[in-house]
Amino acid sequence: MAQQGARFLRKEEVAGSNPVDSTMSNLLGDVSRILFPTYCLICGKETHGELVCEECLREVKRTKGLRCVKCDLPLKSAPKDGMCKRCKRRKWSFSYNRSYGTYSGTLKKLLIELKYHDHPRLAVLFSSYLIKLIMDSDLNLNKSIITFVPLSNRAKRNRGYNQTYLMAREISKRLGIPCYSVLKFRRQPLEQINLSEEERLENMKDIFTVDKNYIVDVIGKNVILIDDVFTTGATVEGCSRALKTYGAQRVCSFTVARSKWQGNKR
Repeated sequence: MAQQGARFLRKEEVAGSNPVDSTMSNLLGDVSRILFPTYCLICGKETHGELVCEECLREVKRTKGLRCVKCDLPLKSAPKDGMCKRCKRRKWSFSYNRSYGTYSGTLKKLLIELKYHDHPRLAVLFSSYLIKLIMDSDLNLNKSIITFVPLSNRAKRNRGYNQTYLMAREISKRLGIPCYSVLKFRRQPLEQINLSEEERLENMKDIFTVDKNYIVDVIGKNVILIDDVFTTGATVEGCSRALKTYGAQRVCSFTVARSKWQGNKR
């Protein structure tokens, strides 16, 4: 029987207390880097196990300056009510969206790597950006839960993982806010990429619902909704409408990037 007050050491604590183990670990790390070198996804420069080099990471900038208070679209001038023209004519269900950067350059390339080139580890990087946004928000985190945009069956088969879930899980772990798989599809959506703005909004209208097992967790809560890119707001609106229907007090969207909608171009 263990002595009273004894503490069980974690594996890494035991290894760290032994200089031989530490030396062996460093040696194995060096051998691994020689046999399996890693290269920056953006510039191709060799890294020390990282997916992106420090120089390329510095190219990812947080958006500054005037932005729509509702959808976070960058603005050239400040309107009286703080909203862009699109948000003035829409009645959104979400309180606001906050995006870390603009969907362009290095940030866009990294999001494409995460979604389409099998680099789920990038979700940890993006979660650190989203945590900054959440900590700067007006939310009472003690009365909040985290959820994420679900993935269609088609995307799940092609990708093998849901990048928004990976980000939400990491944020939950680091901030200590519960994360639930609250949302699910009523029906499978059409591909958004070739749809106009109105078609996107219609495609996402009433397509989401709340899993009955999580209704009690939604009622009266501030819901932190995690997604990768905010474009027209159709997906965030569809999720928010379902969450508000089932009793969420507020829904605030946090996305990695804000993409400027280019009208009804196909």
